[in-house]
Amino acid sequence: MDMSKPRGEIQFIRFCIVGTINTIVNFSVFQLLLILKAHYLFSSVTGFVSGVIVSYFLNRRWTFGLTTKSSIVEGTKFFIVNGIALAFNSLTMLICVEFFHLIKQMAWCIAIFVSLNINFFGSKFWAFHTKDLNQ
Repeated sequence: MDMSKPRGEIQFIRFCIVGTINTIVNFSVFQLLLILKAHYLFSSVTGFVSGVIVSYFLNRRWTFGLTTKSSIVEGTKFFIVNGIALAFNSLTMLICVEFFHLIKQMAWCIAIFVSLNINFFGSKFWAFHTKDLNQ
């Protein structure tokens, strides 16, 4: 086992800390765009993408302990995982707002919760996965 890379439970804690930072960025952009009268789905997608960019760099280095140069394949995998998470996030937003008539901020909170698990497991086991299975 590579001792320089954090274990699974440490990775999850770090992932949640990065997720908190990501969420602050995401929600700030989302809320700002709503204040500027942008459509709630556009605001949600733009906030989500802003958070994903921050998340990529923090998770790669700090959460999963990768020190090698980032590759196009790895970056592509990360953005595919987040694209899938974004699709579920947007669908959740749409259902919560249009069918359950929740306020947009509450719908946003539910949508973020839905995408958290997709992001963590997709990042850990596919996007940032290394060949060392003992991590």
